[in-house]
Amino acid sequence: MSVKAYRLWMAAIVVIVAGLAGWAVTAGNAFIPAPAVIVGAAILYFCRRRIKVVIVDERIHRIGEQASRRTIEIAVIVMALVASTLLALGTDNRPELETVGVTLGYSVCAILLLYTILYNYFSRKFGGKE
Repeated sequence: MSVKAYRLWMAAIVVIVAGLAGWAVTAGNAFIPAPAVIVGAAILYFCRRRIKVVIVDERIHRIGEQASRRTIEIAVIVMALVASTLLALGTDNRPELETVGVTLGYSVCAILLLYTILYNYFSRKFGGKE
């Protein structure tokens, strides 16, 4: 199977699983989405194993690393600014804004804590002891 054929199968399976999940939600059936996702993932796994040529070099991994790091940096800064703004606006007559601001602030802290833990883990794993 070629990469192009795999992408076509992947798109079709994603559409089918999303359609089944959407139909199940509107029908009120909670038992269909989970098995549909599991079966779709299994089919994609077996299709991926049949791909003949996949060329992945270090550049692709490096681009992904840089993109994800910049995404985290930008998202955390924007979330922190929005959280502080909501906290400032929520002190007067809109207490729900304060609740949303606190929740967003805690989310920023959790993301930064997770990033720090993972950074230290991978730093030790790949870079020796620092």
